[in-house]
Amino acid sequence: TGSLITYTNGHLIVVKGYDPHTHHVLCMDPAFLSDASTHQAYPFEEFMQAWRNRRYLSYLFQKH
Repeated sequence: TGSLITYTNGHLIVVKGYDPHTHHVLCMDPAFLSDASTHQAYPFEEFMQAWRNRRYLSYLFQKH
């Protein structure tokens, strides 16, 4: 819900956090056309289902 595109084979998004009040995962989603609209919040269960579909693939970045 709220995504610009329907399910694809996947694309990278940046997870910024979680809002415990709304139960949404806070993300930056490059599928949106403008920088301002890339900040999105997705329902936790829907996010988890999409992530499960990709076998929980993730990349972690650490600043040194």
